Amino acid sequence: MSVFRFRVLIDTEEDVFRDIDMLQDHSFEDFHYAIQESYEFDKLQMASFYMSNDNWDKGEEVALMDMLEDFGPEKLRTMTDTRLKDLVGEVGDKLVYVYDFMLMWCFFVELIAVREAEEGEEFPILVNEYGKAPEQYDKESPLLSEAEMAKVMNGQDEGDDDEDLDDEISDMFSDNEYTDED
Repeated sequence: MSVFRFRVLIDTEEDVFRDIDMLQDHSFEDFHYAIQESYEFDKLQMASFYMSNDNWDKGEEVALMDMLEDFGPEKLRTMTDTRLKDLVGEVGDKLVYVYDFMLMWCFFVELIAVREAEEGEEFPILVNEYGKAPEQYDKESPLLSEAEMAKVMNGQDEGDDDEDLDDEISDMFSDNEYTDED
């Protein structure tokens, strides 16, 4: 059986990557957990793989869970049901892996080698570690500032900004030429 060696580079200011060997029959879910373990992340957040090209553009999604099944007309590929060999197999194949959609950890994944498994090998295998993995929750959310996130988490979402917005909306409707009497 073929073994795929992936280089998994995390998008940080410093060069940090892991080389991981996976069997071609492993699921994307197996790969997801291998990546999390290699970076010492807690495996509690949502994630998706995306097929990619040489420019690292996101293509077809392989999701941890199919949210479209309940909310959309399409059915997504899921990590549990998709084998690595279903979408990759040639050296140079690329994936973008996004973990934790609030913090948006982005990993660039490339298939760097294919070999035959040797008898007795157990997979996944962390072959190479380069650089120190970042702390999972030390990253600031690109969606909310740390202060905004603290407000949301503490239920302190009310304030002057909301009152200003309410006033602006009221003003927009008060300029309307129609009244209740019409």
